[in-house]
Amino acid sequence: MDTQDVVREVMQKTGINRTTVQSMTASMRASMRSKRQLKAHMLLRQGLTKAEVARRVGLSPSRISALFKGEQFLAESRRAREILRTLAVNGKR
Repeated sequence: MDTQDVVREVMQKTGINRTTVQSMTASMRASMRSKRQLKAHMLLRQGLTKAEVARRVGLSPSRISALFKGEQFLAESRRAREILRTLAVNGKR
């Protein structure tokens, strides 16, 4: 369940306005975001691509890139080594 879904569901069930519900559920939504980010980080370190991780955690690939800007993970370094190896074999390096 997405953090926005939590707010929407509480609003529908209680009739409380959005601002009040957002403040009431702030810590729960922050916890959900940090767990999602931790899971994404773990999957990236296991070698999954950012697109694969995005699908698994329910975010867009661009959001994953923004969250982990400047960090290099196994899939990226593996891909870079493959490109360098291909260039070396083709004599372009």
